[in-house]
Amino acid sequence: MEPLQANTMFQFTENDYITCIVILTVLLSFMTYWFTIHSNVFHKWCTRNFNNKTEKFKKIIVGRYFGFVVLGLIPLSIIELFTNYSISSLGILPTQGSLSESLFLDLGFR
Repeated sequence: MEPLQANTMFQFTENDYITCIVILTVLLSFMTYWFTIHSNVFHKWCTRNFNNKTEKFKKIIVGRYFGFVVLGLIPLSIIELFTNYSISSLGILPTQGSLSESLFLDLGFR
């Protein structure tokens, strides 16, 4: 049996790079979201900026919007920048209605 050549051990195809980019993006985005939402800095910021009656409700809303940006928009833009995929090829564009109507509904305005 012949020993492996150094240049044949790790040959990645374009699909392998795309898979790595997607997995790393989602992993880093989730870690950023999780540790930010559960940090003392975030809790202190919410306590300082919201009064006691609405603190819990607004903290949930801020956490959801932060999650939408960190887990949705940032990975989407990174994947679109580093791969050949567009928003429409990922299935993001709405099938009915306009894009602005879809974003309006996605952001929670119903």
